[in-house]
Formats: sequence, C-alpha cells, structure tokens
Amino acid sequence: MLRITPPLLLLGLSCSVAAANGLDREGFNFLWEDHFNGNSLDTARWEAINRRDSYNNEKQYYHPDQVAVDNGNLVITTTDEPLAGKDYRSGLVRTHTEQAYGRWEVRADLPTTQGMWPAIWLLPDSKPWPSGGEIDIMENRGSEPWKVSSAYHWGPSWPSNFVYDSTYATGTSYHDGFHTYAVEWEPDQIRYYVDDQLHFTVNDYTAPISSTPMHLIINLAIGGDYGGDPNHTTSFPQTMEVDYVRVWELDQPERPPAVAEQNLMPGSTFEAEDGGLDNWHPFGSEASVGLTTDHAHLGDQSLRITGSGGGGTSYSGVAQGSYQVEPGQKIRVSSHAMIPSLDSLIGTDNFVTMKLEFYSVLGGQFFSEDMISFIETTIASSTSDLDTWLLNTLEATVPEGAVETRLAFVFVQNDGAPGTVYIDDATLQVLRDADPGDANADGEVNLLDLSALASNFGGTGAWVQGDFNADGNVDLLDLSLLASGFNTDAVPTPGSAMLLLASFAGVSRRSL
Repeated sequence: MLRITPPLLLLGLSCSVAAANGLDREGFNFLWEDHFNGNSLDTARWEAINRRDSYNNEKQYYHPDQVAVDNGNLVITTTDEPLAGKDYRSGLVRTHTEQAYGRWEVRADLPTTQGMWPAIWLLPDSKPWPSGGEIDIMENRGSEPWKVSSAYHWGPSWPSNFVYDSTYATGTSYHDGFHTYAVEWEPDQIRYYVDDQLHFTVNDYTAPISSTPMHLIINLAIGGDYGGDPNHTTSFPQTMEVDYVRVWELDQPERPPAVAEQNLMPGSTFEAEDGGLDNWHPFGSEASVGLTTDHAHLGDQSLRITGSGGGGTSYSGVAQGSYQVEPGQKIRVSSHAMIPSLDSLIGTDNFVTMKLEFYSVLGGQFFSEDMISFIETTIASSTSDLDTWLLNTLEATVPEGAVETRLAFVFVQNDGAPGTVYIDDATLQVLRDADPGDANADGEVNLLDLSALASNFGGTGAWVQGDFNADGNVDLLDLSLLASGFNTDAVPTPGSAMLLLASFAGVSRRSL
C-alpha cells in the first residue's frame, strides 16, 4: 500500500535525523545535505554547466557528461579529449539556489597531477564580480598535494578589487583520501576550516563582508593562472570525488533596529555661500571637484566631480574628517548621487565610491601604518540610472584600535573617459540600538509604539510589531519593557498605558 507522508512530517523527521546525527551546530540551523546515493545528479538541486569559455586562462571545456554520480560520490572527471577548440574536458556543478550567510561543508578527495585546479567556492549571480563578493572555501594546485588555500574577493568593480587569502599546510597530503572543507559566513566575519580546524578568518574591519546570496560551486579546472597548465608529467584522466555536501543557515535572532544620532558632519549639504567646500578637502585635479547650482537634491547646491584627465587610472574627489570614534561603535554614512544623461558614465569603466576610513591616530596619513582599514561602496557607475538622485548607505563597526574615521567620495577614471557625478546630502551618524519599546525606532517610546504593540498583542511578530524581547510573541513581557521606557512627558503614563493595552486585549478576547 502506497503511503504519502505529509510534508510537515517529513520536515520534522529531517530535523530529528539532523539532530540525531549531530548536524545541529551552535549559531546555525541545518538545512540540507546530499550524499549522492542515487544513480544520477539531483537536477532539482544541482546544475551541471555546459560552458566552453571560462576565466583565468583555463584550458577546459565544462561539459555535463564529465559529471556523474557513482558509488555514493559525486565524480567530476577530466580528460585530454579536445572539444570545440579546447584541449581538455572537465565538469562544474552549482546549486540552483543562492543563500546569504550560513555554513557550507564539503567532504572531497582531490586529484593529483600538474595542471589540476579543484575548487569549492561561493559566487553570486545578482551582482557583477567582485562587487557581490566571492568566497573560496578551498582551492588546490595538483602539483602541491600538501597545500590548500582559501580566499575572499571583494571590490566595488574590476580592476579595483581586493583579495584576502591564506594557504594551509600541515604535512598532510590532501590528495590521499577524503578531507572536509568548510566555511562559516556571518555578517561581520568569514571563517574557513579544513578537517574542522579553523585556519583563516576575514573580519568586517579587514574588508566589507558581502551580504549578497551566493551559489555553491564545485569544479575541476585545468590549467590557467592559479597552478599552471598541464605538462609532460600530467596524467589523464583525473577525478575529483565528493562524498557529501551539507548546508546550514545562520541562526539570526532579531536585534533591535538601529537609531541614528544627529548628523556629525558639517557641510553635508554643500551649501557654502562663498562657493567653497567648507570642511571638505579636495584631491586630484582641482578643476575636477567643486560646488555647483546645476543640480541639487537638498538646497541649492551640490558637489560636482568629474575625472581628472590623462591616461591610465586617475583618482579625484573630496574627503572630510576627522571624527573621533570608539571601537565597537556602529557608524552609518549616506549620500545621494546623480549622473546626468548629458555627461554619463555609459560605455566607460569609470565609477564613484563612497569610502569610510579608520585610523589609529588623529590626523593619520592615508594608506600609511596609521590607517587600520576602510570600507567602500560604489554609488555611481556605467549601469546606474540617469538623471535620478539615488540614496546610498554604508554601515560599519569601528575596528579595534581606531580613534578616527573619515568619509571620502572618490571618482575613479580609466583611460581619460568622460563623465560627471553630482553628490548631495551626505551624512555621518553614530548608531545605537533602539530602546526596548521603541517599535518604530524613532528614538522615543510613545503612543505610536504602544499602538503597534496593541495591534499585535496576543499574536506573534518581530520588533516592529512589539516583540521587544525577541521570543517571537507579543505579550505582557513586551508591554512591561515598553512601559519601563515610556516617555513620561507624554500621555498616557506607563500605568495608563497598561490600562489602554488591557482594553485592547479585552476587545480582542471578546471578538474570538
């Protein structure tokens, strides 16, 4: 007799099996695993790529025929059979779904011979490389069996990209049998593991940590820039085998929303009556930076930046500082930017970034040992909307050792290409967590917040619905938190607020 198990029962069974197998991990919720126990690739979860051309001067053609499931393993096979002008054939698989934050764990047996380049990594589809980030969980050179490496790639656009990487070597040959490679990706940190040993960490004060959802990719490249091409010592065929893949999501308890303090930055609206730049300091060609009345988002003037001319890559813009900060503080900067259609960036590699820099001493020199770190985001490029003021924001945690932060706007011009960008209404604010009871995060606990809680009382919700203790329920515990912080200069008082909510709850009960 055929029996259909209800989906919820299957979900519960899956969770209980995960718990029984020890797959639950602190800070992460187990999502799925694939042990490749069937006879073919699970195409509902994975895609085997058909692609002739890849990057990094690789020499393979990725073809689905090079991907198989055999004896409980995913098997990617490389051969020296030419195809469509490529000297070699190999395989690449990736998940259909993308995910931001979590843990990815892959147990794999790597190939060994000159020219092999096995990789396990994460990459997004929704943003051009490297602005969405790239997380390389594991890479290996076929000629170096005792080394594996991990990396994080990020940058506003190519070629202004950065790579943070680490090589791991313990004397173990990673070509002899299966080893486990994993990454844990959180909003402020990325941690890399080999055989459950932490060997590399990237923090948000080192580089901006991407929040862009990414695919998991497993592939075996041949040749190219990483480990060199095959030579007379190379033997074919070679295989990369994967025993299992496991994926967790990040368990993210809701935090109070951020409340911004006043704008700390003078001259943020670029309204100096004498046409000067107030506290902004220009760099690059002076003719490329200045105030203008041509366009404005707020007031009558804005900042106008163009390229500084010449060949190669040049930089121009403005910076403002210094603002004293303390480690652990949350900082938010924002601005509006607009590209005019009459002098756009279309067809160029030019772009403009908004950059937040941190220094260990007041008045520290840019890119000296005084500079601890910086983060930046692209606010204008060849793909930006035209003739439209676009809001841009950037948030960061002040790193250890920092005492000063500065804000800069940088126009990166390549090969003298034209283009103009207008910037206005810049802000730099210190953030703090909203007080318990401040549902709308406006800095006050008042009737508006009480109304939000009353509307959801007795149900479930998030902070904005009145769940101030993050237990998923809107109840008397949350009301108590609201009452303790209620604005005593307003009406009602905490006591009358309790009575008001009781009346809401009474109406709710009578309506059942």
